[in-house]
Amino acid sequence: MNLFVFVLMPFAPKFKKRYEQAIKPAVRNAGMRVERVDEQSFHHQGITERIVQQIEDADILIADMTGNNPNVLYEVGYAYAKSKLCIPLTTDPKTIPFDLKDQPHIVFSGLNDLTTKLERELQLLKAEMEISFDRNDSQCWAEVAEYRIATTITSAATSIRARVKTGSELHLKDVSAQMIRIERRVKGERWKRLKLEQAIPLRWLDTDTILTDFPASATKYVNVFHVNHDENKLTIWRLTPMPAVLEAFLNCDATYRATVSVRERHTRLEIIWHRDWRTMVVRLAK
Repeated sequence: MNLFVFVLMPFAPKFKKRYEQAIKPAVRNAGMRVERVDEQSFHHQGITERIVQQIEDADILIADMTGNNPNVLYEVGYAYAKSKLCIPLTTDPKTIPFDLKDQPHIVFSGLNDLTTKLERELQLLKAEMEISFDRNDSQCWAEVAEYRIATTITSAATSIRARVKTGSELHLKDVSAQMIRIERRVKGERWKRLKLEQAIPLRWLDTDTILTDFPASATKYVNVFHVNHDENKLTIWRLTPMPAVLEAFLNCDATYRATVSVRERHTRLEIIWHRDWRTMVVRLAK
C-alpha cells in the first residue's frame, strides 16, 4: 500500500501551479499517493471537517507555509497537535512563525528546486526501514510454547522471525509483510522455485495479525517459519490449512530460501532443513 501524502496550501492559482508542477511529481516519483482536498469528492462533510479527517488519515503532510496563510497555519497547528509528520515548505525562511522555527523546513527558490528537495526528503523517509535476521536475537529465533486445543496439550516449538526496524519520524499504519518467493535446493540438484499464485501473508508478533502500526523509530518482528517440535514439520505460522503444494514443497531434506517483503524492502532467509528442528540452521542468504 502506497503512503498517502496530503497537501495543505492555499488554493490561489500560483499555489495550484506549484502543486501540479512540483509537489505532485516529487511525491509520485517517491512512489507515494498525493492529494489536495479540492481534488477529492465528498458530500456528507464540510470542507473543514474533511481537511481534519485527511490530516488524521495521512501518513505524511506537506504544508506550503509561504505567505503564512491563516488557514494553513491552523491546519499545521492541528497536525502537530496530533503528532503527525509534517514537511513545511517556504520560499522565505525569515517569515517562518516563531513557534515553528525549530521545525525543519524545505526552503526552495523555484519549482525545479522544490521538486528535487522534496523528492529527496520523501525518499529518505521511505528508505529508513531495515529487514534483517540475527540468530542471537531471542525474538528472531525463539523457543515458544504452543497450545493445541484439540488435545489440550502444550508443546514446544521454534519460531523463526524477521526483524523490521524503522528509524525515521514517519508513523506507518497498516503495515503488511509477505513471503514473495520461496525456493529449495535438494543436494545434487539446482534451485527450484515454488510458483506462488499470490504472496503469502505473514503475521506480526505484536498483534498476531497480518497488519500492524509502526510508531516512529520502532523495531518489530514478523513470523516467517514455525516448527512444532512434536510434529517436526517446517510450516508458516497461522497458515492453516497449509496448501498441499506448499506442504509437499517444504517436506524435503533440503536448503530453502525465503524472500520476505515489507513496504518494498526485502530480505532473504536461508534455512538448512534436515526434517529435524534440532539440526535446523537459519541465516541470511548471501
